[in-house]
Amino acid sequence: MMRRAIFGVLCIASIAILVGRIIVDKNNPAFTNELATLRSLYRVDPLQEGCCVTGVRLGDGSFLHPDQRRIKDGYILSLEVAGTNYGIYATPEKQWTTGFRAFFTDRTGVIRHSMRSRATAQDPTLRELPGK
Repeated sequence: MMRRAIFGVLCIASIAILVGRIIVDKNNPAFTNELATLRSLYRVDPLQEGCCVTGVRLGDGSFLHPDQRRIKDGYILSLEVAGTNYGIYATPEKQWTTGFRAFFTDRTGVIRHSMRSRATAQDPTLRELPGK
């Protein structure tokens, strides 16, 4: 019985180490794609005509318009607009392959993240731990 318990603990520890190496490996495309996507979502400038947002300039200098979905750095970027409010969604093209987390930002400039398929305004910020 004791051997089984020790074997179980060692198996779980080995899996945790392996998963940790995969996620933190800086050569992993999913990791580098996340960093590139976060750079794009940082310092977003809305483009306005009158009372409506017509698009946004992303932090990397590229543009995103409400009628387009762009695949960039392994993430699908989309923009939803309601008057002067907007939300930018970044979801991995293939979760765990091209990216780990989904991201969301809006007019507040706060970037939120989720391990689900789509992040929203209710998800934790990058500085918060989930469940806190």
